[in-house]
Amino acid sequence: MTDVIILGGGGWIPTAERATCSVLLRSGERAVLIDAGTGIERLVSDPSLLDGVTELDLVLTHFHLDHVVGLGYLPGTRAIASTPPQVWGPARMLFGSSSAEILRRIAGPPFYDADFELIASEVSELSEGEHTVLGEDLLRVEL
Repeated sequence: MTDVIILGGGGWIPTAERATCSVLLRSGERAVLIDAGTGIERLVSDPSLLDGVTELDLVLTHFHLDHVVGLGYLPGTRAIASTPPQVWGPARMLFGSSSAEILRRIAGPPFYDADFELIASEVSELSEGEHTVLGEDLLRVEL
């Protein structure tokens, strides 16, 4: 069984009551984040959300700020999931450049002072077609 936890579902500006877009899918030791809004902060403030998780991936639907601003919280999840997530993004399909390139611009100096390797262990491209993230029973992405 997969648990779905909405970490943030607010608009593009977070408020005291609502964080920006991020959803956690959990199945046993595996978890997938959909988007990296400010809702990811909940994984740092409530580590129990990732209890027992050994594999964590992040799927970005696009690169608007409200969907990536929470990347800065990912180094805070290392003590929980031990390694940064593999990140999946559609930049090549959308912009003609790699998702790694886009993310390094977003999550690098002067905006972030953490090494990018603390944010993502690997960056993979989503393209048209079907992709399996952390096993087909957890998440299948079709573009």
